[in-house]
Amino acid sequence: MLKSNLPAFIEPPLDLNDYKPSALAEFHPLNNPNYPFGILAGLENASSSEKDLITWNEVGSAMVIAARNLLQDVELSSHSSPPSIALISRGDPMVYFTMVLTVIRTGCIPFLISPRNSPVAIAHLLKEGKCAHAYVPFELDSDELKMTTAEKVSREQMDKVIKHLPQGYSLNLRKFPTAFELFPRLAKGLVYDFNHDLPQQMPRIPKLDHSDLDPVIFLHSSGSTGLPKLIPLNRITFQSTYLTFCNYGQFDWTGEITSALVLPPFHALGIYIGLFLPLSRGTISGFFRPEHDLKGRCVVKTLNPLTIMQAMRSIACTVVALSPLTLAEYAQDPTSVNFLRGVKRVTFGGAPLSSEVGNFLHREGVKLSTIYGSTEAGILSVCLPDPCLGEDWEYFEIPSQINTQLIPREDGLFELVILSSDKHRCSFTFEKEFGPQTFHTNDLLAKHPTRPLYRTVGRLDDQIVLSNSEKTNPVPLETILAGDPAIQGALLFGRGKPMVGVIIEPEDNHRVDVNDRQAVEAFIDKIWPSVEAVNRSTAAHSRLTRSLILVIDPKFTSLPKTSKGAVARTQTLALLAQDIEKIYSNVLGSNHPHSPHLELVQSIGKVSENSIFVYIKKLVESVLGRDVKENEDLFLQGCDSVHAASIRLGLVQLFKMAIPEPLKTPLNIVYQYPTITKLSKSVSDVLSATNQSHSQPTDVVDPCRHLHLIIKKYLPCDITI
Repeated sequence: MLKSNLPAFIEPPLDLNDYKPSALAEFHPLNNPNYPFGILAGLENASSSEKDLITWNEVGSAMVIAARNLLQDVELSSHSSPPSIALISRGDPMVYFTMVLTVIRTGCIPFLISPRNSPVAIAHLLKEGKCAHAYVPFELDSDELKMTTAEKVSREQMDKVIKHLPQGYSLNLRKFPTAFELFPRLAKGLVYDFNHDLPQQMPRIPKLDHSDLDPVIFLHSSGSTGLPKLIPLNRITFQSTYLTFCNYGQFDWTGEITSALVLPPFHALGIYIGLFLPLSRGTISGFFRPEHDLKGRCVVKTLNPLTIMQAMRSIACTVVALSPLTLAEYAQDPTSVNFLRGVKRVTFGGAPLSSEVGNFLHREGVKLSTIYGSTEAGILSVCLPDPCLGEDWEYFEIPSQINTQLIPREDGLFELVILSSDKHRCSFTFEKEFGPQTFHTNDLLAKHPTRPLYRTVGRLDDQIVLSNSEKTNPVPLETILAGDPAIQGALLFGRGKPMVGVIIEPEDNHRVDVNDRQAVEAFIDKIWPSVEAVNRSTAAHSRLTRSLILVIDPKFTSLPKTSKGAVARTQTLALLAQDIEKIYSNVLGSNHPHSPHLELVQSIGKVSENSIFVYIKKLVESVLGRDVKENEDLFLQGCDSVHAASIRLGLVQLFKMAIPEPLKTPLNIVYQYPTITKLSKSVSDVLSATNQSHSQPTDVVDPCRHLHLIIKKYLPCDITI
């Protein structure tokens, strides 16, 4: 799609004197009806058609449908505070953003709640937001036998949430509408029939007008330092932090096609890319096309590196926004790198990208830019610099429109502090008046040696940001471990990595020879109840695995301590940097000799197609902690990136036991074969083929090496390399 073929984009009034949130929500359906809000991914290499475009007129029609549904239960009154509506789903971003617009249009407050939170955290947020209504991704009165596994998982979660709400708390649950319900022509594969009545229908939707102090939207923090914190955006802060951030740079966003399908719609960066950029600058959001499952239900493709890349190619994406974890996976695939080289910009945020990956992509001609910001303060970097910063890809420029202070800290670093101004305010509390603000980001920045640029290097509060942008607060977890009588000190690590690990310093009377693997395993067995206590108390992405426990011998490597006797974080991480990199290299590079699934592997007996299937089923169910359907996508059954990494470790151990030759196991193997049946078939075929050819080391799925042709021969017909 060429920019020259697009209708003119009429920019909405975003000056504080002119704009109103409810009016902004309906501005484009009424003023840019033929301009596309989104584009749907189709078949790769197929030319786009009218069927692929979601115009603002169609979004407006969907908002009318959604508003009718919403206002059946929600009463609007000018004599009371605007009601808040919780949106709790990880589903279709196109539907999610339509619901956000609808709720804002009515004058209610959409509360974007991550379903990745624990039930306790979700209940806490509902109470903080005084939510009486919540949209959830399952039929409330559906027979369990008719529900998908994903729906069952969501319902089980909400059952637990309700148990944590105060007695007598009234929460009205409603099912999230599907794409086929809001965009009915998609169910039949038809071209959209322009709604000429929309200019009359839209004004009939009742609405409450916002005052400057009324919340417009609720977001929440990551909960990395305890329970997540509600973050209310009022009319002023919504405008300054979420709508005008794209003016902080020279890049021409209008008409660019973005990878909105990649990022969670409830995360700040996801809603920046997928909704706020289309609202303010006329970008076009790329989405997966909704499909029918075998029972005729509306579903969206599972999000994984393979489906994402296929979709981005299909829509001819021009601006790619990815998590560092996904970007690192694409860096290993020449065809993906070739695609990224051809887009106008590849951007990432929310977590660090390793220098090795970033420098490699830069050398390959990929135009990289980092987006830096926070939920409370919005985007805090020039977005995007044009031209890009080249070899300085990990740095960013702080916009002149934002009033900042850089407070010197140790090691030549600076803490970034944001001060309010007439152009920018942060959102971190319910405001009763607009007075001066001072917001400590807790982010530590390093200055570029010669240019007015900065990069993030850590946090004052010791928060660990993983490569998938999830965050872990180590202190409460380390406190649990330190309570074990066998542990003298514990320190979590994992910044920029896919999983969290922990350094354990045993008490003097529990010292072990770290070169004696059996002694180390026995010590880990001894402290395992404390590890399980940690895992019960935290979100899935923060849980510890046996293979990432680094036990040290204090006789030879005593952990540096502060004056108060606590483990000194910065010095310890620097002291053990090589050991930490080695343990990740072993675990992620398929060489770890002591998988957490070792006992399960040893019980497999004779390796056969049936025993492999049984092993993989047990492995997956052990990792997910639930029964799993053999032919249903694992990622629709609660599997996430942490689970996928653990499943892969179990496969690594199986390969090491079953064949004498080194075998490279790709990081994305679970994404490429996302059901138990497909994964088992792939592993069986590879083992069979490998045992017939002992001539040289081989790779499981590597298009550049010997086994490529063997694997291609055995691939299921719906999988491509």
